[in-house]
Amino acid sequence: MAKHKFNDFSGGLTDLPFNTASNYATNCDNFLIGRDKSIEVRQGFNFLDSNNPQLSTERINNIIEIDDDLVYISNGSGYFINGTVQQVSTPTSNPIFHQATPDTMSSIAQIGEQFIAVDDSYSFPMKLFRDETNTLKAITAGLPPILTDPVFSTTASNKNYVYAICYAYEYQVGT
Repeated sequence: MAKHKFNDFSGGLTDLPFNTASNYATNCDNFLIGRDKSIEVRQGFNFLDSNNPQLSTERINNIIEIDDDLVYISNGSGYFINGTVQQVSTPTSNPIFHQATPDTMSSIAQIGEQFIAVDDSYSFPMKLFRDETNTLKAITAGLPPILTDPVFSTTASNKNYVYAICYAYEYQVGT
C-alpha cells in the first residue's frame, strides 16, 4: 500500500471529512496553519524568536499576519518582532484595547489591507494597518475624540448665525 504525504492544510478545519479535498483537517488541537500551508504547533509552545523567547506580557490571545509580520495581541497591546519585540504604534502610545485585561479575548477581521479589531472588554473598535511609511499602526475605527471645542468670533453685532462643523480624520493605508 502506497503512503500519501499530507503537507498542505490550507483548507483549514472541516466537520465533513468525507468527499472533501485533501487540504482540510478534521481535528487539530493547539496547531496553526503555517505560511507554507503545513501544520505547526501553536506559538504558545514554541519560542517566538530565539533572541526574543517571550513577550513582556501575559499570554498571546490572537495572532494575525499583516504583510510579512506576525502581530501578537496580548494584554490589550499588539506586538511584532523586528530584531526586538516592538509594540504596534498608536496615536497616544497606549495599548490597542484601552479596557483590556490579561484575560481579554480579541476578534479581528480583514477588510482590504486593514484589519478591524474588537475585544470582549468593550474597548473601542480599532483599525490595524501598515501606513505609507511601512509602519504598523493602530487607530480608532471612526473619529477620535475631539480634544478642544471649536471657537468662533464674529465682528457683527445683533446677528444670528448657524454654524455647521465638519470633522474629518485622514490616514493612509499602504502606498
